[in-house]
Amino acid sequence: MYLLGGFILKKNIIITAIVFLIAASIFYVYQGSKSPSNYVKSDLAKAEEIIKAKENVAVFYTQKKCDWCKKTDGVLQPLLIENKDIKLYVVDVSIKKNRAAWKSEKLDGTPTIIRYENGIEAERILGFYDKEKYLKLLSKVEK
Repeated sequence: MYLLGGFILKKNIIITAIVFLIAASIFYVYQGSKSPSNYVKSDLAKAEEIIKAKENVAVFYTQKKCDWCKKTDGVLQPLLIENKDIKLYVVDVSIKKNRAAWKSEKLDGTPTIIRYENGIEAERILGFYDKEKYLKLLSKVEK
């Protein structure tokens, strides 16, 4: 009888541990994916539509495995939380459907932020900089 009770106890502990790990994983993924609402992830086609439609817009060209992009992202997201009136479109050029941006936007590398006026490039930042440099460029985009 003791063996049976011990087996049931071990089974309950294992099930509880699995449920806890699943819940913790979901929480971690959810927390990691939170971005400010003005940090708009987009694909290249949608970004091109927005560039043509708006008078003044900024697009952040990034890659998932780019360390400098991650550092830039770490500066941009808090900056956008502080400045909710600024909108930044984000295109991951490591995704197959967005790779054409390398040629169409003449990207020399990532991270790159390009500000467009009336569909034409007006300003570009290539590389990692401090918050003030990004704010100077982003403060010029459409509110």
